Amino acid sequence: MFFARQVCAQEPVVPPAQAAPGSLEAALAVEDPSERIAALKKFIKTNIIPEQSRTALEAIVAGWAQLGETRLGENEIEKAVADFRSAISAIPETATDRFFETTIVRIPQVVSLRGYRNEAIELARTLEKKYKGEAARLAAIGDFYIGIEAPIDAIRVLEAAVTSNEDDARVRRSLGAAYRMGLRLDESITEYQQAIRIDPGDKRA
Repeated sequence: MFFARQVCAQEPVVPPAQAAPGSLEAALAVEDPSERIAALKKFIKTNIIPEQSRTALEAIVAGWAQLGETRLGENEIEKAVADFRSAISAIPETATDRFFETTIVRIPQVVSLRGYRNEAIELARTLEKKYKGEAARLAAIGDFYIGIEAPIDAIRVLEAAVTSNEDDARVRRSLGAAYRMGLRLDESITEYQQAIRIDPGDKRA
């Protein structure tokens, strides 16, 4: 399971047997995702170290995503989507780029790979609202839409990304791909040209 592996990647160096009760290490070591989420929430209430709080918040998101993926495997799609919504609601404002790339944007991807396209698009649209004005993260969501051949959604989010950052070659290139998929070929050419203008070495454009 993808998100179970992500949770394991967050586990601290301190072995569970040596973790102090009530510590971040002890909370992260809890195997059951529901119990882990509860332990992490309890830890956050008393913690005063920002870096540890962010780690705990990210682990809560990963825990909800793990629950959702488990329910996907059991074909409980409504409960799974509810868990993924909880994961998105729990995303901290300080989430790192690495966590966004390895966990957050993977939520709709995992749902789509299970064959639940409409539900995946709904979750991706929720992420759009979360990252309004953040070009790089909107571009990643746009790439997800391109991957599932949803050009209308891809064009919408990538146009918003370009508005936020006109000089990002990657965003321009992705928008060019979205226009091409939507058969808006003149606009596609323009965006690819813009990508090359910004980054003459962009071979993909």
